[in-house]
Amino acid sequence: MTHSIMFIPATIKADAQPNTQYLDNILTKKNIQSAVYPNFNLETIEQLLGSNRTEDLLETIARQREALALNKDVVLIQGISLTKPYAAELNFSIATTLGAAIIFEVTPEQNLETALRQLKIIITPYKLRYKQPILGFVINQSNLQETPLIDKYKNLFDLQLPLLGIFPYKPESAQNISDIFCIPETNINCSFDFSFVQKFLDRPAAQPVTPPIFKYKLIDLACSANKKIILPEGDEPRTLRAVNICAARGIAQCILLSEKTKIYAACDKLGIKLHEKISIIEPQTVLEKYITPLYEVRRNKGMTPDLARTQLADNVMLGTMMLHLGEVDGLISGAVHTTANTIRPAFQIIKLAPNAKIGSSVFFMCLPEQVVLFADCAINPNPSVEELADIAIQTADTAADFGIPPKVAMLSYSTGT
Repeated sequence: MTHSIMFIPATIKADAQPNTQYLDNILTKKNIQSAVYPNFNLETIEQLLGSNRTEDLLETIARQREALALNKDVVLIQGISLTKPYAAELNFSIATTLGAAIIFEVTPEQNLETALRQLKIIITPYKLRYKQPILGFVINQSNLQETPLIDKYKNLFDLQLPLLGIFPYKPESAQNISDIFCIPETNINCSFDFSFVQKFLDRPAAQPVTPPIFKYKLIDLACSANKKIILPEGDEPRTLRAVNICAARGIAQCILLSEKTKIYAACDKLGIKLHEKISIIEPQTVLEKYITPLYEVRRNKGMTPDLARTQLADNVMLGTMMLHLGEVDGLISGAVHTTANTIRPAFQIIKLAPNAKIGSSVFFMCLPEQVVLFADCAINPNPSVEELADIAIQTADTAADFGIPPKVAMLSYSTGT
């Protein structure tokens, strides 16, 4: 795996680009393969933030970082300048998404004391909430005559953060790699102390599966698979919005199972136009062809052709038969139907996998810094010891299938009922 290091401005005038270039030069000199994430397109960022599409923005950044990381040891990311009102929060979100180690940047605008006071304010939420390493801070464009004051102010503000180095007042004055050298922190008159970075790089890289990374990889897999998905609640508002997004992004071949008049009326009410790639199947036009197959599957359970016709009036049962016969690859329901009504046809028609003792549900919980799976939260209210073990195994297998390294914990709680 590839490490990530992000330079985050802690003062208004701090500029991440020169520092990123400095560190990239050091890494090159040490034969460490690195890549620099390109400057963020602020116009695109502001458009997405203004459209309440922060998740899409973070997914895009995660995808681009993944492409840069190919055959690299480390990716360097330049944080957004604090001149932008959204920068502090977005820098935190980007760093969290990428699981990046952090180096803060300080550029004294008036004096060093003011700059370090601002650093103290910026780093506080990171120390409270950030799970990845904070390597230290650097001072940009410094008048080196101020350096005896640094230890005094570090103690004054209780920064408890290593100073990695001081960059010259004019970044262009360090023209040669030989101008960038490593001296222990006790000697401040240096360009950059690489030892803290080296210790970080010596550790195995661990890429956390954050929600944006999880979602972009899941979407990429879905786009590549290009599966046919039947949606029995074809005229439900949330379903219609969702299939439009899926069709526009090429996530799946979506098929709505409902009457056309109901679908178009619902679209008109929502003020949306159905994407041209979305298909519609009207239940009454196809129901008859599934009567005999359903009868054959359930005849030993007392199924009759008339009863099959009645049950197929339920769109979930009809869609499940399409899935059973291989006409579609998946079924999504639950916006209107209960969990029981959604999964009962699957248990009756599709049945359990040969190695499964029990059917269970799993919730993917997208927490701020990771994705975790909870099971069983919907089907088995009082599982036995053996069933709990089977549920744990199924959940671990599901996590691995979705690229999440499984670590199983058994939770016990009482609801008081």
